[in-house]
Amino acid sequence: MSATEYNEDRGDDSDRAHELARRKFYPGVFRVPFERLFFENTLLKNQNSRDAALDADLAIDRVVKISVLGGGDYEPKLPVPITVQERFRKPEYAHRRDATITEWNHSSGLPAELYKMAANLFVYGYHNDDFSDFVECIAFWVGPVLLAISDNKIDFEYVENNGKNQSFLGVPFGEIYKTGAVLYHYPPNRADEFGYEAALASGVALHRVAVRRKAIRGAIDSIKSWVDVVVPKDEK
Repeated sequence: MSATEYNEDRGDDSDRAHELARRKFYPGVFRVPFERLFFENTLLKNQNSRDAALDADLAIDRVVKISVLGGGDYEPKLPVPITVQERFRKPEYAHRRDATITEWNHSSGLPAELYKMAANLFVYGYHNDDFSDFVECIAFWVGPVLLAISDNKIDFEYVENNGKNQSFLGVPFGEIYKTGAVLYHYPPNRADEFGYEAALASGVALHRVAVRRKAIRGAIDSIKSWVDVVVPKDEK
């Protein structure tokens, strides 16, 4: 097995944070209502061969399935799957504002996430003490970040964690933004700290612009409707 052994206490915290993310974070990631999202758990603790392969060998914790809206002549047959690696940490670590990517399992002598991760998205966040909200949470596409690391195009910290006998890379959120891989940042105002261009690259700013434009269009339509009711046609 190429994974770190499952820790039940950490797993319970991760499960609670995931339940929070389902309603608080993932709808913002995919820009759809919660009701259109379906979650499949592929964690190692499930103890079936398929999930063990996804989690242990490919670093995939969840499969998020998004129901597809049909239109015109197209009738969707199945939801669209997006594979996800998740890591949620305690609030005392939130000041670090980095994503840790495990590099090597020294106890087993086997590679970790950096060399095996096949997830589409990495969701990385810091929950508060009572799991009622996130201090900060970020979702980014895995491929561009791994390529930037391999080409030495972004800065990161290499750490030997003797407690778990595992080494990892700490990649600051600001460096992840440089790759253009950030899909969503919660709460949204935290993206502003990396500059508008970074927010624009992540889609956060674009989402805000779309929301504002929709609100403006709605206001204009309301005014037009009011004019149609109040002002007779022959006076227009």
